[in-house]
Amino acid sequence: MYYDAELDVIFVANINENPSEKDGNGFITQLNTDGTVKEMKWATGLSGPKGMAVYEGKLYVSDIDELVEINLSDGKTANRYPAPGSIFLNDVAACSNGTIFVTDSRTNKVHALTDGKFEVWKESDQFEGINGLYTEKGKLYIGSDKIHVVDVKTKEMTEMQSGCHGIDGLEKDKHGNFVFSNWAGRIFYLEDGEMTKLWDSTQEEINTADIFFAKELDLLLVPTFFDNQVVAYRIESDNLFANILKKHNQENQEMMAKGKVAEKSPLMMEMQPGTYFWCACGMSSNQPFCDGSHKGGEFTPKQVKIEEVQSVFWCRCKQTDNPPFCDGSHNKL
Repeated sequence: MYYDAELDVIFVANINENPSEKDGNGFITQLNTDGTVKEMKWATGLSGPKGMAVYEGKLYVSDIDELVEINLSDGKTANRYPAPGSIFLNDVAACSNGTIFVTDSRTNKVHALTDGKFEVWKESDQFEGINGLYTEKGKLYIGSDKIHVVDVKTKEMTEMQSGCHGIDGLEKDKHGNFVFSNWAGRIFYLEDGEMTKLWDSTQEEINTADIFFAKELDLLLVPTFFDNQVVAYRIESDNLFANILKKHNQENQEMMAKGKVAEKSPLMMEMQPGTYFWCACGMSSNQPFCDGSHKGGEFTPKQVKIEEVQSVFWCRCKQTDNPPFCDGSHNKL
């Protein structure tokens, strides 16, 4: 997730199925700031795109075991920088000196692209599950269960904060305080060493992945991963202390367009406990479930976990605002 103020565009990384598989079906979407899709597949040919950063007309995207450089002007791939020995390249941050930093969450190493060379820049036995990155004023902040601060010139490192529960996205707001997400579905605000939990969707199993704070819009942008949405929040402050999160514009702005109408009525089914994949594209011949017909298109199925035997009204019109469940939208067709 990345907002470019100069272009006034939000970039969204779409893994599109397996985040670790080099399948080539990942892509980057451009969103307008009102949540509407500007271009669904602005950049293609990726596999598991995750963290992003911009520097001098290029968008840098981590993609499993390489860093991909994309032209902002046309969405074409300009370069690919392999990282030998890497497993799961994740977040990306661009330093003001032009160095592009990338974490590997599996090997616990920080890689850096400098003058066309992409190599390991920092590793430490203090790292465990590193992910989120943030850089400013010659410092690189590295998020895991802790926040470490590294001097970019000397590489000297200190621990800034502990007990962070596994940082995914790491950002600063307009007041210079950290906001960070846990992938499981939590968002925290850090001010003067005190952490405040602003959001918790773990019970609903809605993830909060690699967030981005768009200072120019005063919005916190949150991708929900398996929930296939991008949600924008505004942090409202009292004496610079975050106390509530407020949804901006419409609730739960959907990243994806609506699918093709398969049937103009829901399907009630008695469901057994298990994991199901709801068809979002509307082209499956096994409604309401995915049969793979979406492959190569802009849609991905929605994963649904059923914990106990229950009756479910599955949406088949694909116009619901509460996917995968029917919300009565078919009555307007």
